[in-house]
Amino acid sequence: LALTFILENSFKAESGSRPGVPKIGILITDGKSQDDVIPPARSLKDAGIELFAIGVKNADENELKAIASPPEETHVYNVADFSVMSDIVEGLTKALCDRVDQLDKKIKGEGEPSPPVTSIAPPRDLVTSEITARSFRVRWTHAPGQVEKYRVVYYPASGGQPEEKVSGLYYIFISTINVYFFHIYIIVAMILKFLTLFYMYYHNF
Repeated sequence: LALTFILENSFKAESGSRPGVPKIGILITDGKSQDDVIPPARSLKDAGIELFAIGVKNADENELKAIASPPEETHVYNVADFSVMSDIVEGLTKALCDRVDQLDKKIKGEGEPSPPVTSIAPPRDLVTSEITARSFRVRWTHAPGQVEKYRVVYYPASGGQPEEKVSGLYYIFISTINVYFFHIYIIVAMILKFLTLFYMYYHNF
């Protein structure tokens, strides 16, 4: 009922509400509501009204979170008694002032402009070269557009977590020490297995 009342009466021109000005509502309650708080809270938010919820004593914290606008870290407060409400005044005042300032800039269009959405094609022509026992070079053709960096993710042949490197160039060196020795191990194991089978089938010759 309290939320419905402020929606219908407080945020009106006759009550001093003006267009182009941030609208903030602060609800203080010391118990659980006897009616459903979600529909009126949603109506207030849909009307562009920022809600803060302060619970005292036996207030329902889940209900406070349902009423308040996000994020709950700055819009939901809960204190044990009215006598200690002074403990939250400083934090609440700062949160309110910061939010009013943000909303005011947003209303006036002074916020940071959103970056233009551009489609970026992937890089092309992946080529490996300079292969040694310890490393190899990976090169590619630049992706068109304003690409600042490339993120290269690769998986060790020995298994385990993938590794990654970031490069601002169109090439990157990758260490293959573990990969190399793993390949050697596999090759040796295959040779030994082959020799074992050879001995089993041809030991009479």
